[in-house]
Amino acid sequence: MRTVIVGGGRIGKFLAKELEDYVIIERERVRAENLARELGEEHVIIGDGSNPVVLEKAGTRQADALLAITNHDQTNLKVALAAKAMGVPKVIARCDDPPFIEVMRLEGVDNVICPAQTASRMIHSTLFHDVEDVASIHVTKGSKLDGVRLGEIGSQAATRVLGVIRKRDVLKPDPDLVVMTGDEILLCSIGGMTPELTQLIAQETDGLLPFLEILVVLTDNSQIETVGDESIYLSAHMGKVPVSVHCPAEDLPERMNDLAQTWGVPVHHSMMTSAQSKDLAYLQYLKMSKGTLVALAPGKITDRGLFKKCELEKILGLETARVLLCRRRIPYSKILAVFDGTEGSMDLIELALKVAIHTGSSLYVLDISESEGAAPDLEHLKKLGRKRNVEVKDLFVEGNPTLDLVALVTGGEYDLLAIRWSCQNVRRDILRKVVSDSKLSVLLVR
Repeated sequence: MRTVIVGGGRIGKFLAKELEDYVIIERERVRAENLARELGEEHVIIGDGSNPVVLEKAGTRQADALLAITNHDQTNLKVALAAKAMGVPKVIARCDDPPFIEVMRLEGVDNVICPAQTASRMIHSTLFHDVEDVASIHVTKGSKLDGVRLGEIGSQAATRVLGVIRKRDVLKPDPDLVVMTGDEILLCSIGGMTPELTQLIAQETDGLLPFLEILVVLTDNSQIETVGDESIYLSAHMGKVPVSVHCPAEDLPERMNDLAQTWGVPVHHSMMTSAQSKDLAYLQYLKMSKGTLVALAPGKITDRGLFKKCELEKILGLETARVLLCRRRIPYSKILAVFDGTEGSMDLIELALKVAIHTGSSLYVLDISESEGAAPDLEHLKKLGRKRNVEVKDLFVEGNPTLDLVALVTGGEYDLLAIRWSCQNVRRDILRKVVSDSKLSVLLVR
């Protein structure tokens, strides 16, 4: 049986010794060279296993099984999805973060192994014979658990609250303790994972989805490869949220249909009138929830000065609107989010983190606030990021906020910019130019 192993750490090396026909893909050169000396050069490939070219080189299409077992959950997810797309019969992914298991399964990875969960079960079954499962839930803004008493959570059938981690403190499981955004609740179940606890964890996983649907607007065929591709990419990495395509054509563009089928993304097509394709004001009258992302092509939509009488402003004037100006900078690897000192920009950073979690990106937060003490409190977001193998870094303005922002956006290092369309401390004409002329995709919120 031909097996491709992505990840040449201890687990990969151990498994290789149990197999005959195999190849290991390892990105770290020193480790790969050591493996080649020990196992034979014919069994080792140096490269990034999430890169389809490297997978092809390893003969993945002819493999009977693929094991994605690096120590990065997002990488394992990407590898597993690529292997499934190549038709590998048996795909197994390693997941070190138990809450991320459900995300993997939602993405279509059926066989997930979690070493941490396995070890946890063994330890707890030894110490507490009645405890079978341990879970942790990170409470984000808007969570159904925000403001709930621990006693209400613990009262669910056969569920025991072990404690709450709040910033750097571990709080005792007082039934009257009120849960807050940023808290991590430690839970265990007695007699197996109860349906109530499973549902609770699933709800919190769903709460990490940045968008619940994507509305794609294509005013002409030239936008299919940019807006269409990026929208399908996002849906595929976010639990396959539904995509609604508005375009003048009578049928869904063939390219989008093929991509949607490949990734298993549900797509609905709506034909636009010629008047609608020229004036997107009609979007104001659609029923859009706060979880709707409107995906558009940049260009004439941002042409008119300072956003005045601009179609973009018409859309962003909606309370719930979130707009993505697509430039097909996919896959995302680095996201830049801008903090301007307002509460709205903290919401934006959390939204950007959720995008980073699902796309395997790093998140960089640029602080352009000028008020003393207004620096963003990123500790709970950094913790949430660490749990899901996402790096969150602070960037600080050393001079003029506008110049620093322009330098970062034009430097070519980032793939996605997340910014408020009414961003403070950045000149409006510069903000418009950044949005309209930059080479990276731009996520805009009200």
